Amino acid sequence: MEYLQEKYHRAAATVQTDVDALIWQPFELSVVDGMFCDEVAQKPDRPVGIVYAARRRVMRRLRDQIEHMEGDEQ
Repeated sequence: MEYLQEKYHRAAATVQTDVDALIWQPFELSVVDGMFCDEVAQKPDRPVGIVYAARRRVMRRLRDQIEHMEGDEQ
């Protein structure tokens, strides 16, 4: 479990620098902090669809980054 957390943190550090804060923040609030998407959407008054899209986009980038990191390890 600790290994997976380390892998996530390394990938997240890279991805966070590559995506706009307006994309990262909804992801972090909804996935990392566990807020519901409709709650996240209310903060800066954005459509809930934007929150779902941000989550999806960041998760895809994280998966790609982890795959890349695993490829480098082999």
